[in-house]
Amino acid sequence: MKVRHMQERDGEAARIRRLTCFDSLAGLPNRLLLLEQLDPVLRLAKRQSQTVAELLADVDDFRRIRTSLGHARSNTVIKTLARRIEGCLRHSDLVAGSGAPDGGSNVARAIAR
Repeated sequence: MKVRHMQERDGEAARIRRLTCFDSLAGLPNRLLLLEQLDPVLRLAKRQSQTVAELLADVDDFRRIRTSLGHARSNTVIKTLARRIEGCLRHSDLVAGSGAPDGGSNVARAIAR
């Protein structure tokens, strides 16, 4: 009984972490998780005299895309953009999504270490 309760609690904690730290649409880490992961990356780069690159991609005029394509198809645009950016990065690189709740601005940030 205790083991099942602990497993349920752990599963609930993982679900809460997913909801708080990941963009629900694209499945990317959100701004909160990016900032959490970015600090140690920047400290390590500074300590080792390495550089860090940041790429910021914003979908211009996304409201018009959402209006013309509808929610489902415009969501597919965002998901496709996220997967393509991830596909261009190394496993050690960070990528995060950040979008306005109204779909007005959808951003993906990639940090190369």
